[in-house]
Amino acid sequence: MGYLRLFLAVSVTISHLWIPQILGGVPVFGFFCLSGFIITKIIHETYGSTLTGKLYFIINRTLRIYPTYYLCLIIGILCILLTGNLSYRMHPSLLFPRNLSEWLPQLFIFGSAGYPLFPVLVMPTTWSLNVELVYYLVMCLLIGTSYSRCLAWWLFSLGISTYLIGHHADFKYHYFTLYGPSLCFASGALAYHLQSKIPTPLLISTRSALALGSSLAFIPFFLGLDLYKDAKGCENYYLYLYAVIPIFTYVIICLERRGKYNRFEQLAADISYPVFLLHLPIGAVFTLKLKFRTFIFWMLSTGTTLTASYLVTLLTRHYFATVRSQVRSKAKLTK
Repeated sequence: MGYLRLFLAVSVTISHLWIPQILGGVPVFGFFCLSGFIITKIIHETYGSTLTGKLYFIINRTLRIYPTYYLCLIIGILCILLTGNLSYRMHPSLLFPRNLSEWLPQLFIFGSAGYPLFPVLVMPTTWSLNVELVYYLVMCLLIGTSYSRCLAWWLFSLGISTYLIGHHADFKYHYFTLYGPSLCFASGALAYHLQSKIPTPLLISTRSALALGSSLAFIPFFLGLDLYKDAKGCENYYLYLYAVIPIFTYVIICLERRGKYNRFEQLAADISYPVFLLHLPIGAVFTLKLKFRTFIFWMLSTGTTLTASYLVTLLTRHYFATVRSQVRSKAKLTK
């Protein structure tokens, strides 16, 4: 699933840096579904539901998320300084923090999600990382390995989404809040429990699954649909987001059952995280010399982002891969 994660991250860069009609929210919902599946899988297969296992899970997730995040934060700050504080032209929240209250979400991630969004974010996509961390804790501390609790969570999340749709809530409440994306995580988690019930003949190949998952953000664009402008509050946009959730879960199951993870796919998975964080700050630097939302602007910004992300990944692997492996080994012994 590492290649899918990288394709989704690049899709976000296309949406933010080149073609806004490519729906950046679709790959984000895809990330959320993937996280629901993967976190449920590692809780089941590595950490279990014991108190010690939960502690090891939190330690390992912290080592996975925060070192990479802090390196990206440093790069993001340098990008803002290089633009002479003109980075807001790329994104209105892409600003240098001025006081303690503005620094806290940058340092701890928590507090950056919700609507309205936090007004100052060195990396504007941090809000989605805040959402991810909250649901990591939900899955670790509340859901665990229990199928019945997972199913109850999915039904509760379906109720939240149904309520939001029924009340024609603005797109932002479906997308930026902590409760809006709950159905994505719950669907991914439930897919882990139900994957064995899907007959093998119904599964498509790895390549077909990758193509399907990677294309979902582009389909409305190629059909000539602008879901941003179709209705007040982007109603058609968020309805499309909900429609792709079962497709993403099917794609994830196909990749899990059909695919074979190798070191290149693991590298793609690791790079996707800093790509998602860094593309806007790095893009802001290129706005100083290039016209925004052109192919050359996207290509140079994304190429630089991929290079920086690769270096960040190498650095974090060098210092933290062994420690994380040791934590996983200890967790399996106590499972």
